[in-house]
Amino acid sequence: MKMNEKTYTQKFNSGDYFDEHQKRIDKRIAQFSNSFLNNAKWKKVFLTIFSNVDLVKQCEIRDFFSSCYVDLRTELQDVKFEKFIYSDYIDEFITTGEYPISYREIEYLEFLKSWEGKFIGKLVKSKPITQDTEKIKEILSKVGQFEWEEYDNSVRLIAYR
Repeated sequence: MKMNEKTYTQKFNSGDYFDEHQKRIDKRIAQFSNSFLNNAKWKKVFLTIFSNVDLVKQCEIRDFFSSCYVDLRTELQDVKFEKFIYSDYIDEFITTGEYPISYREIEYLEFLKSWEGKFIGKLVKSKPITQDTEKIKEILSKVGQFEWEEYDNSVRLIAYR
């Protein structure tokens, strides 16, 4: 752990609330037969993603409790991302989420192959954006072996099955 690094536990207002949250995570994890990533591997995955922001333009995090995805904010400029990737969680500063995300509660990461970019004013239409998911898989394979699921327009790095 880095000096002055907050743990995920310290992000909660009370120990009781943290304990209840951990019980919910444990209950959800018990529904799976396999877990493929530990905290150290998750940290390496996120450091690799943020070391390759020219390649990884988009990544969605799906946790157990959200009804929607949380995007990684790889478009941020001049940010030392490693400051926000901790030993047991990823800080909300580099995601679109409201709260930090514990590695234990991540079900999968999803990388889209293509999507429509944002509108730039009324006269400039959005344009399609793509990323090479095969290259993304290749750079992440340097961190370790992963379970992947392929879809028409995305690939998922699976944490639990």
